[in-house]
Amino acid sequence: MPEQAAQRYMQANLIPPDPREVDWKAAPPLCKLYRNCEQIPCAGTELAPVRSDKDTRSSGGSIPGLGLGQIGQMLADIYGFTRQCYQPSILAFLNIHEEYIYSLYPSLLLRSVPSGGALFPCEVYLLVGSESEDIPAGIYHYDAAHQALDILRRGDYSTLLQSALAHPQEPPPVITLLLSCVFWKDGFKYGAFSYRLQGLDIGTVISQTEIVARHAGFSATLHYQFLDHILNNLLGLDPLQESVYAVLTWGQALHLASQEVRDKAKPLLITPDLAKPVPEAMPLASIAHWPLVEAVHRASLLDTREAFRALHRLAPIQPPAEEEYETTALWTPDPPLDLWQARHSRHSANGFFLPQPLVAKQLGALLHLCMRGTTNDLDDYCEVLQHTLLYCVVCRVQDIPSGIYRYEPQRHALSLVRAGEMTSQLQGVLRQADHMHFYTSISFFPIGNYQSGLEVYGDRWYRVQNMEAGIIIQRLYLAAAALKLHCRASLDFNVPQTDAFLGLGATSTSLVQIMIAPECLIYQQYEQSLRI
Repeated sequence: MPEQAAQRYMQANLIPPDPREVDWKAAPPLCKLYRNCEQIPCAGTELAPVRSDKDTRSSGGSIPGLGLGQIGQMLADIYGFTRQCYQPSILAFLNIHEEYIYSLYPSLLLRSVPSGGALFPCEVYLLVGSESEDIPAGIYHYDAAHQALDILRRGDYSTLLQSALAHPQEPPPVITLLLSCVFWKDGFKYGAFSYRLQGLDIGTVISQTEIVARHAGFSATLHYQFLDHILNNLLGLDPLQESVYAVLTWGQALHLASQEVRDKAKPLLITPDLAKPVPEAMPLASIAHWPLVEAVHRASLLDTREAFRALHRLAPIQPPAEEEYETTALWTPDPPLDLWQARHSRHSANGFFLPQPLVAKQLGALLHLCMRGTTNDLDDYCEVLQHTLLYCVVCRVQDIPSGIYRYEPQRHALSLVRAGEMTSQLQGVLRQADHMHFYTSISFFPIGNYQSGLEVYGDRWYRVQNMEAGIIIQRLYLAAAALKLHCRASLDFNVPQTDAFLGLGATSTSLVQIMIAPECLIYQQYEQSLRI
């Protein structure tokens, strides 16, 4: 059974290697650069925001007025570099690992999305159709270092893309983003544990894409199911080094094709042009470096249409059956927080918080948009995310008693799971005490059900479940930034102990922890803006 690979990976309960054991010289370049590749500069031109409560999916299929400058700005908002951070190296001061000591104050390039270790394993590609206004039809790679589009292939590949998707859209989109995962980007540091991180990282980019598209007045439709070998070949990728994880289409009236339309899709036509190699990029290490990760990844790939699943095959995740507990209604901000405005101020706290309480209105604003649904090829359009629950451990929030709560997004309310002071128990589930839960105001835990998803989608569900958790991470980060609070996502907790602490059932598990509180400013690093 191919599902066994993901189950074995989860049962291994992997942890990151000791930093002193990492071969820092094996670190790949931060940016993927193509050699001898033609480029199209795409300096940004700000799009006028669309502030409307109307469904942005309700008008024409084209994207009027979306030219090169606007697309360049959207790509910069999604995945461009926003800040340069200078931070003192603890390893340097302690002289623990001399090979890592590039300087006493190494710098990091940051983006509008968080990433484990600021290593950013995601790469962004663009498929442009023939109806684009001023970008020639073709396949492009977004070069964030030079704010340009690398030309990988010329020509309209929209028909090929439609044939490779499980549920193509009507009409075909003019602009499509393909998000890939470069396994060695963070694998050199985190080893086999990086496979868990990578789905979360790609999920934050998915979330940011949806937020930027919504600001521009149109929708982003998310595809998890596609023929991997077709899209990887289209981008010229070695699937054991880099592989497409998600496809997002931009438009204003993109409706998922019915099952009947999908079954009648034209057969794949591999044109002679597709056999031509794309420009060469620096080769990276293979995922085969970790046999268990390679097994999960290979089992996750979809090679035939028979592997596709119809819409709504997987039932929404259900909370555990329990007695009715006290419910606390939350304040609803009007207007809602503008997550797009917070993209440049998104900040990952270093784990040192101030022991100051939040007010209940801040908690209501944080939660208001974090579980909003997406349009995707699993469930079509839903008002809330269908396959992830959100648990909240309240430590310091005025007018809300301390305890464990489950967020009910359709009612915008908290359902009490267990009352009482939880900071000591929360601190106890950490693998390393590198941050203090005694100072954290609130901790969020996205909860998933791997078992039910694996039964329907096979091993591919492991990365899909983590991508949905990543969507929540990015929304909480931006909401915290909009409220001038600080946020930190972490996987540094013991999963079985945390599941028991939260009172989860046998099939549910905690995916990631997101801590929010006012930050102790004395520990902040110096950051320089790189805004485009």
